[in-house]
Amino acid sequence: MIDDAACAVASAISGDTTFGNFSVTSTTGKLVSFAAGSVQTVQGTLTLAGTAGTPLRLESTTPGTPSADIHLVASGAQALSELAVRGLSATGQWLAPGQTNQDVGPVSRWFGTPTPDDGGGAITPVPTASQWTLLALALALGALGARQRRTRHRNNFQEGNRS
Repeated sequence: MIDDAACAVASAISGDTTFGNFSVTSTTGKLVSFAAGSVQTVQGTLTLAGTAGTPLRLESTTPGTPSADIHLVASGAQALSELAVRGLSATGQWLAPGQTNQDVGPVSRWFGTPTPDDGGGAITPVPTASQWTLLALALALGALGARQRRTRHRNNFQEGNRS
């Protein structure tokens, strides 16, 4: 959707929809509302753009709580700028990272800086053992192997003497 004389000042999207690409660009502060409980999945490029002073407005039909979802798949691309968002959550990719919401409405996984604690996609390091712990483990495994070998050798020797 792009501003056009034929385009309404507001648009509503209801139901769950999967888009190849999804684009809304506005210089007039257009409002796009998403039905509460709906999920809009974007598999390609998500483009959402307003202008300074007249941001594109995106809202859930219940804007007091994140109740509609935009899911941008991991391989998708995003071109987002000048947005005022209320009542929307993001799954898949974090949306508009590093940008500022031009509204005060609640959002989930939009704007700011993603962190590992909030599912922002950052890689959490796997704990590793120190070199001393690995050395102790290697020595313990070596000692266990030597003990089993001695036990096997002793059992074979005792069986050979019984025959």
